[in-house]
Amino acid sequence: MMGFVSVGFSTPLVTPRRALSASFGEYRPGHLHAGIDFATFFKTGIPVRAVAAGHVYRIRSSTTGYGNVVYIRHGDGRRSVYAHLSGFSTRLEKLLPRRPHNLGGDAAGEAMEVYPTHPGVRVDEKEVIGRTGESGAGLPHFHFEFRDSEDRPVNAVKAGVLSMDDVIPPFLSSIIIEPADENSMVMGGGAPVILDTTIKNPVIQALGSLRILVKGHDEDGQLGGLLGLSGAKLFIDGRLWSEISMTDFTYGRDKEVGLVYDLFRTGFGPTTYTYDLTGPDGAGEVIRGRGIIRMDSPALRMRVEITDLAGNRSTFSWRFTRYAPTRSAARLEMTGDGEFISRGGLVLKRGSRTMRITAAGSGNDGAERWRVTQVGREKIVSISDEARITEPPAGSRLYALVGGSLPRHPASVGPAILLGPYGLPLQARSAIILDNDGSANGIAWWKNGSWSWLGGSKTPGGITALMPFLAPIMPVRDTAPPIVRLDSSSASFTLSIMDDFSG
Repeated sequence: MMGFVSVGFSTPLVTPRRALSASFGEYRPGHLHAGIDFATFFKTGIPVRAVAAGHVYRIRSSTTGYGNVVYIRHGDGRRSVYAHLSGFSTRLEKLLPRRPHNLGGDAAGEAMEVYPTHPGVRVDEKEVIGRTGESGAGLPHFHFEFRDSEDRPVNAVKAGVLSMDDVIPPFLSSIIIEPADENSMVMGGGAPVILDTTIKNPVIQALGSLRILVKGHDEDGQLGGLLGLSGAKLFIDGRLWSEISMTDFTYGRDKEVGLVYDLFRTGFGPTTYTYDLTGPDGAGEVIRGRGIIRMDSPALRMRVEITDLAGNRSTFSWRFTRYAPTRSAARLEMTGDGEFISRGGLVLKRGSRTMRITAAGSGNDGAERWRVTQVGREKIVSISDEARITEPPAGSRLYALVGGSLPRHPASVGPAILLGPYGLPLQARSAIILDNDGSANGIAWWKNGSWSWLGGSKTPGGITALMPFLAPIMPVRDTAPPIVRLDSSSASFTLSIMDDFSG
């Protein structure tokens, strides 16, 4: 990403060094990103200008969300939004009932909002309407949003409001192939297989139903940051199977982020983006496709194509062949024992080899059992009854396996419970209830490659925490106090509070 120029509109931000820090449709916890973020390089106070003439129809000042934000309606009905400001122009500020704070809200932190009488307060193109800041959510940056006449967020680049000066293609770091159920396999096992995109046209053996995940990003050459992709396509035997297009969506549908991204492998700090090219058709209004792939042909030719904001492309191809199980393929070395859960169900790990685990019915005590059958050996593993999920997805089969191959957290007071299928999106009100003997005061969950704190509340005999998606959990006892630092090296004082888990 080499910067940006305006097309038919003025740029909202004029700086000597131009760079983006986030693109349209990126993953955010619980929703898709509805705008494009401009980097301000940790500075505030940069003038923000109206991209076109129009009328200010809404002004809001809050300590959360968009912070100090201005909404403008243009002559053709489309709208532009300018968020996270440190303040407003003098004539806009006078419309608020009280003076806004540079971090949002009034001096007491109370939110304020006004809707100037229709058609609103007129502003001219390039007129300064405020200055950049860090109000609301996030560090100093400028969030620019463009919406259609029905108030739907649209990609400002694809809408012709901004044009990218960029010739560098996006980076496709890996393709992840994963069994979609416990009856499917990839390379003879039930675990996901990651394709190295530096190897040309690999051949992958598969059987049953498959998920195809794409891990990739775009790089901003001036900032060094990672941006999300603007599009991704999956072709099978030369025909388009599915497509993700970050063009526009409706508020409310942006909450379907867990159907667009693989939440178990996607994070926001550190930033990683893993897209599900086998997600349901219509998800988030950005996916068009046929969903899960069924390996019912002797061979399939596969190709993935990803695009960035400027339309630059990167591609990768491979071949599927149908896996034919053999007696020798089931012989596993009994070293490095471990069990884990994937989208394909329960999986047994023996060293570098993996195998599916299938249902074996209930034991005499009523607990559910699972059987692993190998050549001359059999292993029975138990399902945990220590963890319960409220509001599980309709028709979903949930697994909760005690133990497994994940490392323990230093603050753990019990074994990991491998809750899955991992990454399965849950409803906003879904909660995990973990039995507790009193030694734990919280829950850690495994996401994006590490344990992190999952906020919750203690109840008699248990701990309850909200979960946006299924992931392994572990009871923990956090006794270390947070670290408090006061930075007075600049003109203003900064107080930071860091905790082992929550940050």
